Amino acid sequence: MKSEDMSIEETVKAISNNEFTTEEVLERKLSRIKSIDEQVNALVSCNPEKVLQNAKEVDTKINSGDSSALPLAGISIACKDNICVEGYSTTCGSKALENTPSPYTATVVEKTIQNGGVVIGKSNLDEFGLGSTTLTSEYGCTCNPLALDRVAGDGSAAAVASGQAMIGIATDAGGAVRQSATYCGVAGLRPTAGAVSRYGVALSTSSVSQVGFISKYVNDFNILMELLAGFDPCDSSTVDFPGVLPFDKKEKLVAGIPEKTWEDMDKDQEIALQSTRDLLNTIGIELSSVNLPNFKAGLKAYYILALAEAYSNLSRFDGIRFGYHYDGGNLEDWYLKTRGKTFGEEAKRRVVMGANILKEGNFYDYYQKALQVWTLVKNDFYRALKNCDFLVLPVNRDLPTQVSENINFLEHYKRDEYCAPVSLAGLPSISMPIVEKDNLPRGVQLVGKPFQEKLLVSIATELEARRSYSLKSLV
Repeated sequence: MKSEDMSIEETVKAISNNEFTTEEVLERKLSRIKSIDEQVNALVSCNPEKVLQNAKEVDTKINSGDSSALPLAGISIACKDNICVEGYSTTCGSKALENTPSPYTATVVEKTIQNGGVVIGKSNLDEFGLGSTTLTSEYGCTCNPLALDRVAGDGSAAAVASGQAMIGIATDAGGAVRQSATYCGVAGLRPTAGAVSRYGVALSTSSVSQVGFISKYVNDFNILMELLAGFDPCDSSTVDFPGVLPFDKKEKLVAGIPEKTWEDMDKDQEIALQSTRDLLNTIGIELSSVNLPNFKAGLKAYYILALAEAYSNLSRFDGIRFGYHYDGGNLEDWYLKTRGKTFGEEAKRRVVMGANILKEGNFYDYYQKALQVWTLVKNDFYRALKNCDFLVLPVNRDLPTQVSENINFLEHYKRDEYCAPVSLAGLPSISMPIVEKDNLPRGVQLVGKPFQEKLLVSIATELEARRSYSLKSLV
């Protein structure tokens, strides 16, 4: 088997058996990047010399001792460009942070490196992570490896799908990891809130954003969670627990299907749901109808919170402490010129709308109400999961946007309608493609109870083995 087709476990085993070295694996990835990334535009920065140097260091450690001490040896990582990696710039896809060096390495990346992983480069994203298309990135749009005329959603997903990296480490607020993974025909995991450290990650929607993972193979998520999850003294939002919780192997697992969330779907998405139902029946999982009465209100609440937090979090990018700046005659001129010329249209829109939401007279009518809806949505999920082990939800309503398509920003916001409520609930979720049409995947997301990632991985692995989908990159 070629190293490009291997899972994490298979790659590490092959390296420990001297079938090939970490350096050889990374050289193939760099060759792949050189040959195709001009078409895909998945990576915004890549340092081949640094990559090969790090790969040689991993090989040296393997040759001098027990290779089992490096459970990610040979694994190439594409890190979203709002995650700090020392030696690389962290620009968040914005001109405001052009050429801004990373002051340190994020905890989740540091753990990856300590376990033998090698950062292959920084991946593209919407400016400040405000979206799930990359259409607002300073570096241009990332094209979908399955259909180059459509968006990928996130550079990390495109890098994994096109074979430029084995694993993507990215952020998910309203659904960027899950949506982009499904768009590109790979798997995405959003862990339980607090499971993975966010130290060293620049977030515009900090209350619900989580660090997530992207891979071709669902089972890779078990390894990543065991190694990278857990309490971080640098991040007070993390939870102290010994890896993900084991799940009870019941005679009969129950899957909850919120029927109303599947209304008004296109026929191909309905086929994905029916195929998932059939597969779950095949592996002996009982299906049960559940109700999420406040699900649709979740998207509205999410965006009120996201706009308010964008206004607050983007205020730091003023060109004074860091970032690009334009000199002005006074402080007001400085701000106007710097933000006027460095912030993109979507960043400006969210700052203005967020300021309006938080101003006196609107705060209680909008922000306070959104917080109340947040609680209702979360309670709905917990209530539904009392009678079942996991939920089956859509990921996307329709196909990824055409790169050249001009869509109203509100239509882009609506694309988060199935993922944003799960983010508000803080629950773990795995998205995966199930069926395909014209080489474009249709998928589902499995939503579980807190810290039950292992259960979701177990079920998703069974679905993965039986589904009627195989990744077919065009590049």
